[in-house]
Parts: sequence; structure tokens; C-alpha cells
Amino acid sequence: MSDFVHLHVHSYYSLLDGCPSPAELAQAAAEAGCSALALTDHNALYGAIEFYDACQEAGIQPIIGMELAVALDKAHSSAQSPLDLDRAAQGTGESDQGPVALERLVLLAQNMVGYANLCRLSSALQARPDREGAIQRGLPPSELQGKTGGLVALGGGKHGRLAHLVQTGRAHEAEAIAAVWLELFGREDFFVELQIQATDDSQIASRLDELARRLGVRTVATNNVHYLAPGDAVQCRLLRALDTLQPLDRTAPRPGLHLSSPEEMQVAFTQFPEALANTAAIAEHCQLELPLGQPVFPRIELPAGRTSQDELRAQSLVGAEKRYGIVTEAVRDRLEHEIAIIDSTGYTPLFLIVADIVRYAHERGVPVNLRGSAAGSLVIYCLGVSAVDPLALDLRFERFLNPERRDPPDIDLDLCSRRRDEVIRYVYQRYGQDRVATICTYARFRARSAWREVAKAYRLSQERVDAVAKEIPRFWHPGRGPEIAAAKERLLAAAQDLREREALEAAWTLDGHPRHLSLHPGGVVIAPRPLTELAPLQLATKGIIITQYDLHGIERLGLVKIDLLGIRALTVVAEGVGLVQRQQPEFSRESIRHDDPTTGELLARADTIGCFQVESPGMRRTLLELEAHSLEDLTVAMALYKPGPMRGGLKDAFVRRHRGQETAHYLHPALEPVLESTHGVVLYQEQVLRIAHDLAGFSLGEADRLRRGIAHLGHGAEMMPLRHEFIQRVGQVSQVPPDVAARLWELMASFAGYGFLKAHAASYATVAYQTAYLKTHYPAEFMTAVLGNWGGYYPQRVYLEEARRMGLALRPPHINHSQRRFALEHGSGGRRLLWMGLGQVRELTRRTMAAILTARQERLFESLDDLLQRAKPSRTEAENLIKAGALDRLGTGRKALLSELSGRAPGAPLQLALPWAEAPEEAFTLVEELALEGEMLGWPVSTHPLAPFAVTLDTQGRVRSDQLVEHAGRRVMVAGARLRLWRERRGGVSLGDEAGFFRLRLPPGQRLRPGSLGKLGPYRVRGHVQIDSTGAATILVHKIEPL
Repeated sequence: MSDFVHLHVHSYYSLLDGCPSPAELAQAAAEAGCSALALTDHNALYGAIEFYDACQEAGIQPIIGMELAVALDKAHSSAQSPLDLDRAAQGTGESDQGPVALERLVLLAQNMVGYANLCRLSSALQARPDREGAIQRGLPPSELQGKTGGLVALGGGKHGRLAHLVQTGRAHEAEAIAAVWLELFGREDFFVELQIQATDDSQIASRLDELARRLGVRTVATNNVHYLAPGDAVQCRLLRALDTLQPLDRTAPRPGLHLSSPEEMQVAFTQFPEALANTAAIAEHCQLELPLGQPVFPRIELPAGRTSQDELRAQSLVGAEKRYGIVTEAVRDRLEHEIAIIDSTGYTPLFLIVADIVRYAHERGVPVNLRGSAAGSLVIYCLGVSAVDPLALDLRFERFLNPERRDPPDIDLDLCSRRRDEVIRYVYQRYGQDRVATICTYARFRARSAWREVAKAYRLSQERVDAVAKEIPRFWHPGRGPEIAAAKERLLAAAQDLREREALEAAWTLDGHPRHLSLHPGGVVIAPRPLTELAPLQLATKGIIITQYDLHGIERLGLVKIDLLGIRALTVVAEGVGLVQRQQPEFSRESIRHDDPTTGELLARADTIGCFQVESPGMRRTLLELEAHSLEDLTVAMALYKPGPMRGGLKDAFVRRHRGQETAHYLHPALEPVLESTHGVVLYQEQVLRIAHDLAGFSLGEADRLRRGIAHLGHGAEMMPLRHEFIQRVGQVSQVPPDVAARLWELMASFAGYGFLKAHAASYATVAYQTAYLKTHYPAEFMTAVLGNWGGYYPQRVYLEEARRMGLALRPPHINHSQRRFALEHGSGGRRLLWMGLGQVRELTRRTMAAILTARQERLFESLDDLLQRAKPSRTEAENLIKAGALDRLGTGRKALLSELSGRAPGAPLQLALPWAEAPEEAFTLVEELALEGEMLGWPVSTHPLAPFAVTLDTQGRVRSDQLVEHAGRRVMVAGARLRLWRERRGGVSLGDEAGFFRLRLPPGQRLRPGSLGKLGPYRVRGHVQIDSTGAATILVHKIEPL
């Protein structure tokens, strides 16, 4: 092992200023014979945990550090302390003697005290309200006071402030700055940094060495590493170009910043042997041991004299009485069993905190739903966190938490998406702003995004950038690696010139590099003490505090997260229930029965567009196949409509047995009690636990370990010992012959590819059933909520037509009736009208919307003039409102209103009409009005686009979509407007008529591209009807023509 240690090193977590990953750095250092390595990214610790693990795996000592920007200015010559420097650097960014400069200190953690101070210092800079500006200015020197313990500081380098001053003959000023660092860090822990990357650098190093000798401090050799090998300088230069938004040919090269070998450093620093030796001395002092993998549980305030276990037991028993009335011995035993495991694993405070969060949400009327394996906990059910009864569904707690589980359990709460932030604010306030943070994610370059940025740096034309980007897969996931690699080879072969080829190669080298921080969808972490003792923080663009570590880093630190996720379906339920309560105040979400026959009929006919998780074509087909009527059927559908069951034939077998077309078959009679409810099919993960527990005698903890092993390792050699143990034990406990036991093992191993969690399926099925209930009994309220939240699986136009098909009265936006979003109005005679929101009118600003709504509170608008005088829209806004129908019945028609508006003097106040403006001779036709609505609103709202043609089409023998089943195999004429479904793929598009929608396909060998039919239509189509086994219709097209 070499005595030299690199102490100033950047990874790609320096964000556009470093090339290698932490793992690549650790591996390269180990291969070079280094015994230790530091990571010192700019102002942040993003890669610290990843680097720590990588170094330990590579067998070298990790040194966690950071390069911190500290504010200085030219007034430092008189500075005697950090406060003097701070006063000089504060204010406008200018001092009396010139602009503020930066010193970049390299800080290295010697121990946990130093690590905590790194977290505090990084957070002090990154979590400031003016974060971007603060990074440019640097951290005020006073911020370092009290935060330097356990740190080694390196100051200088060839580009540092000290180097600049000694080169320009101002050594006394350099001494003044160095004296401040000495005061902060002490003589033993402050070093002057020397760098030699070119011949001229030796002179700078000599002057810095002289400065250090005068001050009586030591020097240290570094190389400010930004990439691994000299050839990587090209990529480093590219990153700088991307960071500065400059073309590559206008970006200066950055040679010499590679991970130089110990031998190279010895040659470069021949004159400074002590500086080389001091690297090892510093490494010897940096013996940080992070307490990774040790749970760090949050704390909760408790009544005096009561433990957290006492409190959890008390709350659970109170909840059990509410749930069951009488707490039976079975319920009490299950609660005690779960509480014992929860307490032994230390998660009791987490359960109490989750219960508190849900209680707050309920008190505030924020809908909440639990997802995932936590629904298998009776404690969770009794605390009111979940609506799923684990006893009724035979759910096992050990699938969620067991003593043998090493990683923390997930408790994921779904919240109304519009009110999720209310709950998160409560968590911050309740448990401490300094102890709560949202978890970050690292947004990374992918081939497509990297290409767009790199191509600009190479000055490629926008036309060429777009053309190449279209050939790169849009969506990334690990399984698409071969597809993306193939795209690269095609593009390289088709490159128009060398520059384009170089840009393509460069773009692919950035694939996976972190670009910036983003927010985890819902992960919130709560610590027992200030978070900055454990993890660095940062201010996100939304203005909330996030961790600098992603979920992996947070879990490695042992911090416990709670997922607070926002889902639109709960918002739809909440708003739907709220609309019902206007007429029925006693109604609530809890009023929804889960055994409603009428809702069962809706499910049976799969009339579920708009309903959570069950509205896609495939899921609706599954409901039809299952002849679904109940909440239990929905639970089955959630698990069954997954890629694994559909590919493996399991779904078809289940459906045949479910419908009585096939007798259930069991590999062994002992399986019948376990698989009877699923007709002999292993459908849920919980059933694997039962097989291992009931048939093989595994404890439930062992059974879950077996399940997890199967899920991760499948048929691999690593599973052979478990396989042998299972076969042996199932024979001993249940007398299952070895050949049958082996087949059962194979069945379980295959199950790993498609197994679904029953607890999760039941939780989602509950929300799905609630949406189906609302659609059945309160269709106007439900569809208003769906439309007001822009739908779900489909674009909004599908829900507009669904509402129309249901017989609901849709209206375009109107200045006297509409709100910002969809609103329900109760008219005379019990008629209910669904008014589209003003927010959907093209180019209508929030200011004008607010003016309309405010003015309307005084009195309704009476005319165009009245609108112009009181709301003062721009001419474009007024024109668009007229075209959208928002002034219907306030004049003689849209055409007349547009003429009146156009007759006003250009540039004059809109309320001043010209006397010679005349009304038009005739109004718009219905076709013209619908076209205007389509232009302004995205889809005609007044009536269906086919309405003007309906009579003619019917006389020509048009077949409607709800009649297509009766014409299977026949040639028909149909008509419809383009729906432009988000999930349309090449080879087919969807049209909608008054009764529903259907797909079009061309004969084999031909393709119908989604963009080939224009924006709307409508169209007349002739072709043959094809009906699948569930009644879904497709038209094999012979001829298409616009109407």
C-alpha cells in the first residue's frame, strides 16, 4: 500500500463538475494501491454514504469531506477573527476595497463530531432561503464558529485565495486570512494545500510553502481530482460547458485533474516530501466510523409514567373496542403478539406517530388510505390507520414486520393530493422543523436528456437534435438497457458527421450521472434529535427542507421514513362526498357500504370509467371475466391484472375456476385450506407465508425470509439450501412426498415473478369500491369531482363523454356560473348542471378569472360591455371567452358578440364601441360552434361532436359503439371523434361516439399512426367488427373519411 492519500477528490456528485461515481473512485484508488481516499464534493455530501460503502467494499479507508465555499473580500488584510471576515463579506456583496472573493476550504471529518459539523455547515449553505445566491457568495465566516470540531481543514491550492495573494506580492494579506483559519481549526488541524499539475505550479507551491513555514503550519499535497484518467479531461470539459451553458469550443480545457498515481505524485512533489507524507498523517487522524444499519427511532411525547409500549397497547385496545365492539380473546392475543414484536424491534414510536398523523388528517377532513403490507397489522387497523380488517382477510402480520427482518418496514399513507401539504406541514410543526425533512431523489441524466444538452454544447442544429432525440427511447428503466444500447449503435452508424458522432458518444457517457436533486414522491423522515447531526439538508425549489441523501442513504443511516403520498383518487372521493353533503349533510365516506347490490351491478358490467384502478380497458375486461360484484372481487382483480398472471396463464385458469368452468386442483390435499379462496391458485404473497408456515412448520418470520429469498433469487443456486430445507420439512410436517414437494417449490419460485400483496390489493380495492359507489348513487357529484381533477387513466375528453353518456348535463364555461374548476349547479326542477371551469379557457389568466369571480359576487354579468367594464379582460381573453361559449345567452350569439368586440377601436378602452359596428346577418352553425369550443377548451362541451351529423349517419345505417357486439364479424359503418388517448400506440387509435368508444386497426402489415387522423374529426369509418372474449370492440378498417 502507498503512503500517499488523495484528500481533495470530486465525484459526479459535484454536479457537472466531476466525472466518476463514488464506486469508480474507490475501485480505482484500490487498484492504484492506495490505502485510503477522501471525497470532497462541492458544498454538499450527496455521495458520502455511497462512497463510504464503496470504499469499505474495495478494502480502503473512506474519508468523508467537502469542499466548502467561504466568503472573503479584499478587506481581509485587517481581519483578526472570523467575525471580522464576516463583517467584510456581508452586505451587498461588495466591500469598500472591491468585490467579495471566495476561499474554498477542504474539510475532512476525523470522527462523528466532525461528520456532524460537515452536515451542519453544508446545511447552513444549502438550506438558506437564498440558496443559489448563497452558494455563489459563499458561507459567511461566522457560520463556521462552533462547527469546526473534529474537522481537518485544507486551505490554499493553486486557484485559492491564498495562492492568488502570495503570487501578487500581498503575503501579509494571505497571512491574515490564514490566521483566521488557524483560530478556527487550530494549528494541528489546518494545512496549507499545495497542487502541482503543470510546470509553472511549482513556483506557486513554493510561495505557499514559504507562507506555511512563516505561520508554523504544515503543508499537504493534493491534486483536486475531477476524473480518473487523463483521457477523461474531455468529459470534464464537457461538464463545465453544460454547467456554464457555453459551447464546448468556448470552454477552457481542464488538464491534470486526474486520479494521479502515488508514483506521479512523488515525482511532482519531489521538492515537498513533507506535503506528501502529511497526506497519510491526515488519513491516520480521519477515523470516522458511521453507525450505518443501526435504527434511529423518532421520539414521541408520552403521558407521565407511561412507556411507548403502554401507550400503543392502550390506543390499540380503545380502537379494538370501536372496531369490534367486544374485544375477544383472539383479538387481544393478536394485538399482544404484534405489540411484542413491534416493541422488540423498536418501532413502537413509529406506530404512534403514524396514528397521530392519521388522527390529524381525519380531524381536518383530509382523506387518507393505507397501502402496502402494513394493512396486515391488527394494531394498524385498531389505531384507525387502515380500513382493512386483517382478521377478516386472514392477513399475516409477519409479512409486514417480523423479528428476523433487518430493513425497516414501510408504512405508506395515501392522502388527498390537494391537501397533502397540510398534513406534511403538521408533521414539521408537530415533531420539529429541525427534526423533519422530506427525502430527496437524484434526478439523473438519461440518454435522451443527455443528448439534448450535449448536442447544444456541440453546436448541432435544433432540427438535428430533435431528429436524433426521437430515436432514443423516451422512458428509462433498468430493463430497457439493451434497447437503449441498440439505439446508440443505430444512431452512431447514421451520424451525419464526426461532430455528431462525438456528441452521441459523449451523451452516452453521461447516462446515469446525477443532474440535480428532486423530491421523493412522499418520503418524510423524522429524527429524535436535530437532523443535521445525522444528515445534511437542503432547500428544495418548492421551499421545503429535504435531505441531501436519497432513500438508500437515509435507510443506511438507520433513519425511519414514512411515506405521505398524494393520490388524485382520494381527492375525487373527498370532493365527491363534499358535493353530496350539500344536499345530504349526514353523508360521509364512512357511510359507503361495501355490500351495495347496485354498486355490484355497476362492477359486473364494468361500467367503471372514472373509478380508481379499475377503468383501464384491461382492468374492465378483468372485471367482466370475473363477473365482479363485491369488494372481494375487486381485491382479486387488483392482484390478477398484473403481467405475471397474464403471461403465465394463471389468470385464465383462475377465471375458469372462478366461473365454475373448471374444477380447482390442488397439488396436495394439505394445500386446500390455504388456496381454497383462490381456487387452488397461488395468487397472493401471504399464501406463500401460509404454505411455508402451515405445511412446512416454518415460523412466520422464517416463512417471510423464505418468501423474500424466492422473490430476490428465484431458482438460483443460492436458493438450493432453502429448497432442500423446505422439501424436507414439508415432508416431515405434512407428509408431502418429495416429488410433490419439489413441484410445490417450483410453483412458489415461479410465483416470485407475479406475486401480489393481498393487504395492498385490499387497500386499493377499498378506494376503488368507494369511487364505484359514488358513481352509482351520486353520478353528477362524482363526475364533477373527476372532471375537476382532470380525470385519471384517460385524458379529460373521455370523462366528458362518459358524463354525457351517463345522461348528465354538461355546459361549457360561463362567466355567470363557472368556478375555476368544474362545478355542480342545482337548477330548477332538480336538474343538475356540470359547468366546466373558467380555468380551461385558453389563455385566460388567473388575474382575469379572479376579477370575474369577484365582480360576480356583487351581481351577475348582463352583457359583453358589463364584462369588459368590471373584469377588464384583454381583447384576446374576451374573444376566447366568447368562442368558448362563456357569454352565451348574454347577446344574440357568439358571432354577434365577436363582431361587437371586433368593432371597437384598436388600442381604445374596450368599453368604447364604435357606432357603425353592425351585427352579423347570421349566427355560427352548430358545427362551427363546436369547432370553436374544441379550439378554446380542447374538446366540444355543448354537445357531442357527432351531434350535427347524427340524423344523417343513422339514416345511413350507422352502428353505435354499444351495438357493436351484435355485429361481430360483420362489415359496418361507424363514426366518432378522435379521443387521443394517452396510451395509444402505433397501429391503432380510438374514436368515441355518443355511447362509448372503440379502437381502429388496419389490416395486418399496415399501420395507422395516432397522428394521421388530425386533431378531432369526426370521422366515418367502414370496416369489420372484431370482438374479444370480454366484449371489447375493435374495427378492422377498410375506409376512413372525415365528416
